[in-house]
Amino acid sequence: MCRVRLLFLSPTLMKRALVVAFLILTLILAAYFFNRYWIHRYDALIARQAAIYRVDPDLVWSIIYEETYFSPWKKGNNAHGWA
Repeated sequence: MCRVRLLFLSPTLMKRALVVAFLILTLILAAYFFNRYWIHRYDALIARQAAIYRVDPDLVWSIIYEETYFSPWKKGNNAHGWA
């Protein structure tokens, strides 16, 4: 009969594993919240300008999202007919 031996981690190895898991979780959460900030930082400006020009703010937001992902250094090319 074969005995199954349970392997337990040593306390130092367990601490290291917890630290690594905490760091990974922190990085994932930071990336998530940075992404939320990045794509919603112009919401007030978009809503204000959309109201002035009487267009749907969600439409404007979607176009900006698809074309530049809210990167102000990106410009449209002439293939789209924009400057």
